[in-house]
This record gives sequence, C-alpha cells and structure tokens, in this order.
Amino acid sequence: MKKIIILITLIVTNSIGFSLISFMDRKDKVQDPISSKVMVALKREHNWALIQMKKMSLEEKIAQLIMIRIHSNYGQEYQDNMVALIQKYQPGGVCFFQGGPGRQISLTNRIQQVSKIPLLVSIDGEWGPAMRLDSCIIFPRQMTLGALDEQSTYLIYEMGKEIAEQCKTLGVNINFAPVVDVNNNPNNPVINSRSFGETREPVAERSILYMRGLQQNGVSACAKHFPGHGDTGTDSHASLPVIRKSRQELEDLEFYPFRKIINAGVDMVMVSHLNIPSLDSERNSISTLSFQTITMTLKKDMAFDGIVITDAMDMGGLRNSYNGGGEAEIRALLAGIDILLLPKDLSVVIPAIKKAVEDGRIPEELIDEKCLKILKFKESKGLTSFTEIPNQDLFMKMNSDNAKKIIEQVEAKALTLLKNERDILPLNEADSGDIALLHRQPEYRIHL
Repeated sequence: MKKIIILITLIVTNSIGFSLISFMDRKDKVQDPISSKVMVALKREHNWALIQMKKMSLEEKIAQLIMIRIHSNYGQEYQDNMVALIQKYQPGGVCFFQGGPGRQISLTNRIQQVSKIPLLVSIDGEWGPAMRLDSCIIFPRQMTLGALDEQSTYLIYEMGKEIAEQCKTLGVNINFAPVVDVNNNPNNPVINSRSFGETREPVAERSILYMRGLQQNGVSACAKHFPGHGDTGTDSHASLPVIRKSRQELEDLEFYPFRKIINAGVDMVMVSHLNIPSLDSERNSISTLSFQTITMTLKKDMAFDGIVITDAMDMGGLRNSYNGGGEAEIRALLAGIDILLLPKDLSVVIPAIKKAVEDGRIPEELIDEKCLKILKFKESKGLTSFTEIPNQDLFMKMNSDNAKKIIEQVEAKALTLLKNERDILPLNEADSGDIALLHRQPEYRIHL
C-alpha cells in the first residue's frame, strides 16, 4: 500500500511540475515578442547585447542593420541635419567619406552623443584614411604591396597596424579593406591598382597580413568584393558586371583568397553587385540580393559566420534594377545580408522592411537574429558606451614618423625593373657624374 501511495505522489508531483513548465513557456510566448531562439539565449546568458535588444521596438531593431553615408567637409546645416536624422532613426552605423580628421572627430562626437546605442563608425581606407580625408599621409596602394618580395611582406602587417592606429585616433571601428579580388582582367576599370595582383596565392597571403595588422590592433577588417570583382570590364558603380565563369573556375581563382582570409578570422565580408549565372541562375540576379550566393555559398559552403555587409546600395549596379521603395533592402536581408551599406532614404527603407515583417514576408525572428549579431559585434568592440574622442595633435598622429618610415621601406622594396634597354642598370661608379637623383616629398592637403 505504501508503494502505491508513493507512486501516486510521484505521478502527481511530476504532473504539477510539467504543468508549471508548460504554463511558464506559454506565459513567455504570450508576454515576450522576441523570438524563441533569442529567448533561449536570454535565459542562458544575461549580457549587454541581449538586454539592449529586449528594450527595442521593431523599427529600432531594423535600424541597427543599416549604415548610412556621412561627410565632414559639408557645412553646418548639413551636419545639423545629419545629427537630427541619426537622433530620429537611430541607425546602427555610419560610413565617413570626404572631410578632415578634426572635422570628422567633432562630427563623430556629436552623432555618438545622440545615439542610444553607440554607432559603428567605418571608413573606406584601403590606403589609409587619406583615401577619404585631407591632412593624412598616403600609404601605398595594394598593387605596390603586391610587388614586395617575400622577405619584405612583413611591412604589409606594419602598414595595417599603423592604419589601425590612425583609425582609432578618428574613432573608426571598421576599415573596408583589404581588397582580396584577384585582378586578372587588364581592362578592369575599378579594381586594378587596388588589388594585390593577378595570382591567387600572393593575393591571399598579403590580404591576411593586412587584415591581421588591422584586427590585432583593434580595428575590424572587411574582405571585399565577394564573390570576386577582379575579372570584370565593367564598373559596378555605374552598371551591373556579368561574370560568365563556371563554379569550378570561381573556386580555382576568385574564391581562393576569400576562403583563406575567412579561415584566418576576418571579421567582415563585403558582397558586391555582380551577376554570376553559375552561382544564381535567376535572370538578372545580383549577388547582394542572392540567397544562393550569400547564404548557400558564403555562409554555408565557406562557413563564414562573421558580419556580411553589402557594397554601397546607392551604386548603379544595383539601382539600375531597383530604384527605390525598399525592395532591394528587403531582398538583401532575406538573402543573408547583416548590414545594409548606404541604402536609400531611411524614411522609406525602415517602414518598407517593417511592413515586410508585419506581412510575414520577413520573419521577425530573422530581424532579431541579425540585430543581436550586430549588438554582440558592438559589445565585442567595447561599444556599450561612448567616450568623447580627443582631437589633440592630430596632424602628428595622422602623419607619424613611423608611418613615413613604413612608406619609405615599402616604396624601396617594391621597386620593380620592367625594362632595361641598353643595359643601363645596374649603375656603376663611372656613371656617377651623369646621374641626378630626384626625390618627391609627400604632398598634404592640409585642412584639419
């Protein structure tokens, strides 16, 4: 009899326990709009990123997936308007274009102060911030770095390290470099000197050195332009390039540096506006909007789990097909993009994406997962709060003696003999009276 009573007691206790668990689960589902996957994570680890997202509206979560254009060389009215825009829509990040170091720091301090969550700040600085800003020393382009012999490639890491220091001086977290495209088309109008070369192994090795120079010194690198923009005769800023290579040909050349730099730990990959039928057979497909290209190839096949960002969404290669209304942005998110770079008007794009969620076209769980990924990335970079950026000694910091030394070493080691008509080289002592040495000092556009 005692055994029967004990058995009944255990059954009743377990039933009550399962009922309570079931009730709690139902309660969570009713009260909390955040997706089930995110709720599991929330119960497991109470970190900053999850806590922030739990406070957000749908519009704010969508805004975290957007990075907008900003300039520091425009007037006060423009700057005031940008501050107001950022305060209103709370985008996740900005990409700085033309301006100067002092003006950029001042504007960064202003926009960070009105952001509820600190902004990711990026710059397209392949040869350093001087690619966009005045008053900064100009580092060599990647083609020059590609001319270095194997014993001198360590200078690429040193250059990346120095560029990282300059970026941190400006409050920049992400540099959209290196270019890992293999430039095997001599008629390429847009990559050419921005590439390390036309052979896959050196491109991969040098890309990784540049990436490590940045990332080991606190600035995220971004490998671009996936799936590979080297073999085109068209500039995607103006129109959509078409690459008619087979999947195996892409594997053998274009994909090789991307696989290597992904395995080496690059933080971010940029997807370009390209039409590659062997990757996506849909008519007039565009890589930035292609599920087959981004999710199936980059994320699954190449096992990339970092941040996937579009190339600028205001480029002709995309906008000639998708002029506005938010359709391109919706398709990009569904394809696997995490950050939309320079999309159209925020007052149009955010409501369009929100409506796509409300209509069931985009699962809200997908927005949650992308938003959480961005917030965790910010958390990893210490962007849980903002400290004002100082602007003392800027010219010295952006034109350091160490930077000048690295540039001189690169330029000396990268000298390449292309022609030697009449065997003029090497020079000898007998020629010394007829030789003049010309040396050009670096030029600076000084306007801090």
